Amino acid sequence: MDLQKRYLIKFSMKRKRIIFDTNALISAFLLKKSVSSLAFDSALMKGEIITSEVIHKEFVTVFFRNKFDNYVTFANRLELVELLESQLLFWPENLIKPLQICRDPHDDMYLELAVASHAFCIVTGDRDLLSIDPFYETRIVTASDFLSAFEPLRSS
Repeated sequence: MDLQKRYLIKFSMKRKRIIFDTNALISAFLLKKSVSSLAFDSALMKGEIITSEVIHKEFVTVFFRNKFDNYVTFANRLELVELLESQLLFWPENLIKPLQICRDPHDDMYLELAVASHAFCIVTGDRDLLSIDPFYETRIVTASDFLSAFEPLRSS
């Protein structure tokens, strides 16, 4: 990320609305100390993590797939979902309007929420979403770029 881009992002965040896509959220919960986990923790401290019922339903459906049994027990996933629900701001569905922007129509739900909520950024690893950054007033960034832009510079 170039310095100008980093500067613009870094100094414009103050309790901004942040969206995490499903894969970024799952990475944050499965891999503690991962870049996604650090980005999630930073977002909680410095902004509001927002979601919609549709996005949350997708997250829960994916998170409870059997392929994650080796990483975290079913009971622990239930606890994590409850914790997550207490930390998220659910945007009212009646304020979200349908869009058809992405090559993958499945990704449109993130853009729809971003427009409705005037989100500051979407944290994702999805190349289709990243390729349309910026989207109106919303930045679309990787977890790593999010951390680079929003974490205080580390002491040298």
